[in-house]
Amino acid sequence: MRSREELDPLAVQISANTDLMTRFRETMGCGVDERAREMIDEVRSYARTIDPEVTYVEGARLVLLLMTIVGNDRK
Repeated sequence: MRSREELDPLAVQISANTDLMTRFRETMGCGVDERAREMIDEVRSYARTIDPEVTYVEGARLVLLLMTIVGNDRK
């Protein structure tokens, strides 16, 4: 599994997808587990279009990195 430092550039690339990030922001904190799972899967799938080697766990870590990016955007 890659480190955060190795995944950061991929997270930045993902965050450039405005449609995906709009849905991501709407889903964050929605309180609906199924919707959150679907969003994680969508992020993972999109990440694999950029880097087919993204693992299941790395996809979840990318979601955490995106949450940090979104949080920093709000400051």
